[in-house]
Amino acid sequence: MEDKTHPSDIWSGGLIAVALVILQGFFTLNPIDPPVFISITAFAVAIPILSCNLLTNFLRKRSGKKPTYRVLEILFYYGGIFAALVGTGAAFWHTSWVLALVFAFTSVIALIVFIAIQKSI
Repeated sequence: MEDKTHPSDIWSGGLIAVALVILQGFFTLNPIDPPVFISITAFAVAIPILSCNLLTNFLRKRSGKKPTYRVLEILFYYGGIFAALVGTGAAFWHTSWVLALVFAFTSVIALIVFIAIQKSI
């Protein structure tokens, strides 16, 4: 197998980094409001899932075998991405509900653009 970084490693690492930066500001808050609780809970789900993805990709690369991906594994990974996006959106919501809507809207637009570009390649 080639010695390349798998794209999901970049996604997972980036989302874990974003989660840790956001969580850093939330751990000192007391009391926590609902958006902060949702954000922390979503990141508590996302970080282990995305870390699992990094580790399984590392093991696959180390084994030297051609990688095979199961549907359940892919859904698990997408669940981690979704949880990280929910956590980030809730962090914006903590600041302003308008910012949360802007984040959600631009995330949907970015997904549509990504799918369109991916299909054309």
